[in-house]
Amino acid sequence: MKSKIIENKIIKNKVENTLEHTENKENNKEHTENNKENKILIKFYDLATQKESTQFQVPLKIKRKQLLELSQTKGSLFYNGNIINEDLCSVLPKDYNNEETFLIKISNDKEQKVAKYCVSSFSGHESAVLDIFSFENDIYTVGGDFTIRKWDINTKLQSKIVKYHENWAQIVKVFDKIVCTGSLDSTICIFDRDLNFKTKLIGHLKGITDIEMLDDYIITSSRDKTVKFWQKEGSLGSVVGSLEKTEGS
Repeated sequence: MKSKIIENKIIKNKVENTLEHTENKENNKEHTENNKENKILIKFYDLATQKESTQFQVPLKIKRKQLLELSQTKGSLFYNGNIINEDLCSVLPKDYNNEETFLIKISNDKEQKVAKYCVSSFSGHESAVLDIFSFENDIYTVGGDFTIRKWDINTKLQSKIVKYHENWAQIVKVFDKIVCTGSLDSTICIFDRDLNFKTKLIGHLKGITDIEMLDDYIITSSRDKTVKFWQKEGSLGSVVGSLEKTEGS
């Protein structure tokens, strides 16, 4: 009877040891897999020498300082056009593949600029967009479709479209409460901020090249080699002065 009890204890201890070993094995496996998931493969590419380094396996959250030590450089580090300021993880996409080898670019040019990527697009013009002007939360554009368009910068939608020119609208400027547009048809159109038409300035013989504001005057230049001064207030649209390029001047 006593020997039977001892035998049962031995069997129980064996079972418990087996279970503990199995559990430890599973824990070690899980730990290994987690470590594997938290490591990625990288290479360095020097933009100056155009040379690529050997492959390194590094922690996902490796710091910029550690990357600099690993690459043996003091330059700027970029991944996919984004500068690495803190750690590598901060510039990787959320759905990155840990089996992929990530190429980190090195630049020693102090003037190196981060690549810019389009984050949104405004669609509407039926021809080339020739000029753009932003004012507070509004964007004004003109184009080869002869139109002037006002956009809301937040919704990215057109709030108004007008067409008062008979050729390309190629310049747009906003001065406080008025919007001025210049066209290849030699005219300048004046609107309020909501693109309600106020008047058209007629006097140039060729396309408008620029528009500016000085005190109480709207100043315009044209391919006809003249600069004209227009009354801003009162009798809006009347020419009060004109400068013309002469031969030899």
